[in-house]
Amino acid sequence: MWRKEAILDAGNWQYDTLTEDLDLSYRAQLKGWKLVFLKDLVCPGEIPTEVNGLKIQQHRWAKGAIQTARKVLPRVLRADLPLLTKFEAFVHLTNHLAYPLLLGISVLSLPLLMIKVNYKDTQGYFNLISLFAIFAFGHPLFYIYAQKEIYSDWRRRLWYIPFLFAWGFGVCVTNTKAVIEGLLNIKTPFHRTPKYRIEGRRDSWRGKKYRSKPSLTTVIELMLGGYTSLAVIYAASHHQFFALPFLAILPFSFFYMGTLSLIHSLKG
Repeated sequence: MWRKEAILDAGNWQYDTLTEDLDLSYRAQLKGWKLVFLKDLVCPGEIPTEVNGLKIQQHRWAKGAIQTARKVLPRVLRADLPLLTKFEAFVHLTNHLAYPLLLGISVLSLPLLMIKVNYKDTQGYFNLISLFAIFAFGHPLFYIYAQKEIYSDWRRRLWYIPFLFAWGFGVCVTNTKAVIEGLLNIKTPFHRTPKYRIEGRRDSWRGKKYRSKPSLTTVIELMLGGYTSLAVIYAASHHQFFALPFLAILPFSFFYMGTLSLIHSLKG
């Protein structure tokens, strides 16, 4: 809920980003307004029901965040704010830059593996960077803790964590496109996430006219699934067993998202 005075004082509603609420909240705080988070206030809403709608939503959020970063981050960094606050704002507004890095990891997985196998003098380098694998556990631990705080049956929900990993890697194609568009200031319309009025278990999105369709990114996801599968096969055939669990995430993620996009489009 917003006070009209706060909106007007912050510069009013503006349409030059796809995440106008994020933009407005930063401009309001730069004006000195305080935001209060009510942990126990629950607002009902409909999350994306099928994967193509999810991609639309994630693309809009990623691009809008980068647009907002270009717009307000310089003002945040110049403002009379604590250094930690500036750092948190920087991480918050630029966190989608991780998706081009994920895409880069996927593309380089096979060449780097071949270098590791065929050039023994690089072993020290690969041993060093393998230490950073510990950071991969931060993402699931974050969600495990969140589930524990919210649900009493949180242990049962841990089975969804691998699919969460697949989702995170799987949307890197869509979100990399969004990041590039945001950085280059490429204008695109506001694509609304399809809503199907899913209120109970018997409600369905199938057969309704208003639905999203797969895009070119779906083809790229399936191609990357095949490409990263070669890295898994190469690692197994050259006894790189430590790398196998991490490499296996890649084809699983791309095939999961790409195939699900096609299936949901056909069922729609």
